[in-house]
Amino acid sequence: MLSLTYVNDINYRIEVLFMNKVIFKSEDKKIKIIDFYNKILRRWPVSYEEINVKTKYGDTNVLSCGQKNNPPLVLIHGSTSNSAMWIGDIENYVKYFRVYMIDIPGEPGKSQAVRFDLETCEPAEWLDQIIVDLKIKKFYLCGISLGGLISLNYTIRNVNKVEKLVLLCPGGIGKQKMKWIPYLLSMSFLGWYGAKKSIEKVCWGEEVHDEAIYYHQIITKGFNPRIDKFPVFSDEQLNKLRMKTFIIFGKMDIFFDSEETIKRAKSTIPNLKYEILEDKGHGLINKSTQIVDFLIEEA
Repeated sequence: MLSLTYVNDINYRIEVLFMNKVIFKSEDKKIKIIDFYNKILRRWPVSYEEINVKTKYGDTNVLSCGQKNNPPLVLIHGSTSNSAMWIGDIENYVKYFRVYMIDIPGEPGKSQAVRFDLETCEPAEWLDQIIVDLKIKKFYLCGISLGGLISLNYTIRNVNKVEKLVLLCPGGIGKQKMKWIPYLLSMSFLGWYGAKKSIEKVCWGEEVHDEAIYYHQIITKGFNPRIDKFPVFSDEQLNKLRMKTFIIFGKMDIFFDSEETIKRAKSTIPNLKYEILEDKGHGLINKSTQIVDFLIEEA
């Protein structure tokens, strides 16, 4: 007779497989998520254009802002999110950069509802197709969480294209914590209360407005997030990052071990600047001042 532990493990693995394959729970719920995305864009604080880039992994949506003759800055959001997350930072970024905010495929944005394999070079191939299509030669790159993992995947394989690299609570360097996933999944069934509790855990120490909680509620009702373990890059791979690199972590991060990540980054990334924010968690928002200062400082 199968043990309860074994049955639960099988159920969990089936759930992981299912949730990583079926991205939106229904077409109606997908439309609701995109409609709210568009509502946020209608009050975007600076002028922008939306660019559709065709890639091997489907159509990818890119928001672009700022003077075209400014140096390019590419921003990649995290899991269970989209480029609307940069609304609080964009006014600061466009003072200095031509900004390209990219919706990751398979996330609750406007890009194709497909997922590439994070264990392979697929994320780097996807991003490079966009960079080539936009006719960008060399650029600044900033990614948060899953976006940080993708940024690492790309930069390791394209070291000559990235001027400086910024990583906010990135995957791919230190230990990933999985224990909070069941809690966050259970909160997705509890409406506004569950959305609020989830945001409080993820964005520990940050002021999160009701609109963000409501949007998180819409997303969790209509979207199945990735819940697989992220790959970890080797010492040899991280040692390729010879450009100036800035990593920001919240000490209260519930997804990644911040201290272990920084310790490993210090021993493997040659030109590293880092900051651990004692009273912050995983969802680091409104950090554009520190990031801009790092990007525009003289070599």
